Amino acid sequence: MEKTKRIKVILKTLLGIFAAGMVITGGMLLYYGYGYWSDRKANDAVKEVAYDSASDADLLEDADSEDKSIDFAALSEINPEIIGWVTACAGAIDGPIVQTDNNDYYLSHLFDNTTGNAGCFFADTYSVPAFDCPFTVVYGHYKKDKSMFYSLHYYKDQDYYEENPTFTIYTENGSKVYQIFSVFYGDYEADFEDIYEYGITSEDADIDKVKNIFDQAVSKSLYDILSTSAGADIADSLDQMTDADIAVLYTCEYSGVNNRMLVFGINFSN
Repeated sequence: MEKTKRIKVILKTLLGIFAAGMVITGGMLLYYGYGYWSDRKANDAVKEVAYDSASDADLLEDADSEDKSIDFAALSEINPEIIGWVTACAGAIDGPIVQTDNNDYYLSHLFDNTTGNAGCFFADTYSVPAFDCPFTVVYGHYKKDKSMFYSLHYYKDQDYYEENPTFTIYTENGSKVYQIFSVFYGDYEADFEDIYEYGITSEDADIDKVKNIFDQAVSKSLYDILSTSAGADIADSLDQMTDADIAVLYTCEYSGVNNRMLVFGINFSN
């Protein structure tokens, strides 16, 4: 009899623990689900401000169009640290780029400076002036709801690259199309700290530095982009040009503890 009572107590305790676990798990799912929804809603509101005319809304169908205009004046009223807008992956990536005096703040703050797990796309503090210096790094989170820089991971597939060989940066001075020439991922210290540090601290527009960064990135690429039809003219353009800049879209990659994913693009229109 006593043994039966003990078994009942144990079963009730286990059931209580199980129920509490279910409540906690459900609460966490609701919490993170609300966070994703809230961040997306805030980012959608920013897009409504950015695309300030019906014609711009139509241009969203052609996500990489160089002709669409971004209302930087209106966006700067929300956040004066805006420096650009990035559109990539057939519009799956589409949002403002900011820059401040550190590389931590926008990991946990949205464009409107409210806190949010999605953060905001931001240029490295040493990339000055962004998109006019030889090498600009743009950071963004990898979010499991497929927002932010999630879609960069599709570039692990060469077929995806051939369908989406460019990304576009818009600034107050106009748009720049960057031709993707290298895609790779790995441990950010062991595998590519050399190229990252080499490029990020450069302040002068030295074409030799651009070429060195280009060569190092090409050597690390997951596949030979320059041999594809989409990338065939990039090497020729590099040999002939006297001025260019490189931009890299940079996010996390979770096949390793310290992994990062980088997508490199070069612009020849300067």
